[in-house]
Amino acid sequence: EQRSRAYQNLLGHGITRSLVAAKADRASSKTMGDIFVQLMFDIAAPGPSSDRVLNAPTNDAWITPWVNYLISKGVRFHTGAKAKSVSYADGRIQHITVDWAESSERIEGNYFIFAIPVERMVNLLTSETLEADPGLANLFKLVVMTEWMTGIQIYLTEDVKLAHGHTIYVDSPWALTSISQAQFWRDLDLTEYGDGEVKGIISVDISDWDAKGLNGKTAKECTPDEVKAEVWEQLKWSLNHGDDVILKDEHLHRWFLDPSVKLSTHEGAINEEPLLVNLVNTWALRPEATTRIPNMFLASDYVRTHTDLATMEAANEAARRAVNGILSASGSSAPACTLWPLHEPEIFAPWRALDRVRYQQGLPWDDTWVVLGLSAQRLTENVLKLWDTLPFPSEHISAPSGSDIATDAMMIVQRAVQLMAARAAEVEAAGRGNRAGEHPANEKQVGIASAAQPPARSGKVRIVT
Repeated sequence: EQRSRAYQNLLGHGITRSLVAAKADRASSKTMGDIFVQLMFDIAAPGPSSDRVLNAPTNDAWITPWVNYLISKGVRFHTGAKAKSVSYADGRIQHITVDWAESSERIEGNYFIFAIPVERMVNLLTSETLEADPGLANLFKLVVMTEWMTGIQIYLTEDVKLAHGHTIYVDSPWALTSISQAQFWRDLDLTEYGDGEVKGIISVDISDWDAKGLNGKTAKECTPDEVKAEVWEQLKWSLNHGDDVILKDEHLHRWFLDPSVKLSTHEGAINEEPLLVNLVNTWALRPEATTRIPNMFLASDYVRTHTDLATMEAANEAARRAVNGILSASGSSAPACTLWPLHEPEIFAPWRALDRVRYQQGLPWDDTWVVLGLSAQRLTENVLKLWDTLPFPSEHISAPSGSDIATDAMMIVQRAVQLMAARAAEVEAAGRGNRAGEHPANEKQVGIASAAQPPARSGKVRIVT
């Protein structure tokens, strides 16, 4: 709230609302901070950027080849079935009942991986499974922490490239993002599809379905045709300026709204595939890929991962963790799947260390000691620069290496500040009557959003000059 409107629109609401459909004032600072840092450093580093896309439609470039590969390895897919119930006995999952169009079937197995979204997973939890793993009850809290982030494809008579990547329409009422696809599908002739008139595709995500549009309605209040018309108007409103007209009405040929969205129903608007958003202090609610039930594993975007965001990458990491759990449970000698921690800039190490100390003492965030530590480091740097300019009285006496002194001095300053910060936190906690790890009931949790965080990670930072 203390930043400018432009800052809030772009780096506050723009990043959280447009990219992950989260509210800036409710989103987890840990998640948003981690992801934003990764994006910024990846964008700044030479080479391929973080905005990578497929070179063909998703099914052609990824899904179909992947399915064919798995089938060649002996995997069998049974489509058109819906998991109905889970049978638990003797400390294990015994079988799962699935519904087909006109019948039900009992599926038995040694291990069960639940690769389904949280809103479907909670329907399969029973009193027996919750008793075996009480932590799974937190999924009922997560299931309400979802938002709508669903798309519409607009088919054009001309290929309008827009940006060479994704576009965020910061001021669009419905928090639109888009990508012009044809420019990346170089080996694909769109005229071979449909009626042969399509030459360009704009894929659009709508991230705010509850905000009033230019037509005075929320997306949830619109019919599918009204959603199309309003999205088109918001795109033109953002892209066309005066005589510079990028999108023209004659470009619009056809459109396709995600079928998971059901509008104008008797029950109101329905989204069968909502997006999980990470709110403040929800890390503690999320389960590991391995559960306390020895043959039950979770592989979905709500699982605790380094990626820590509801994305395909997070689901992939969760699946790797589930596979590693099966390898361990089965005693297999096969190599474990690789997991990649996020790189955390070393420049922020003092803040992370202080945050950990204060959290362990049950205290809110306070960066006073970090500021003092940085001031001490700057003073030390200036002293060392002065040292390098001092003449030594004898040619037989050489000055110690400035770099060695600088390294040692910085380590001493950093360690001293950390020790003083830890001692100050202990004194403050004692004055408040807090025990280590205990948080006051009336303490605002926003200040300690990094609370139940994974172990500290380290990494290298590439600085471009």
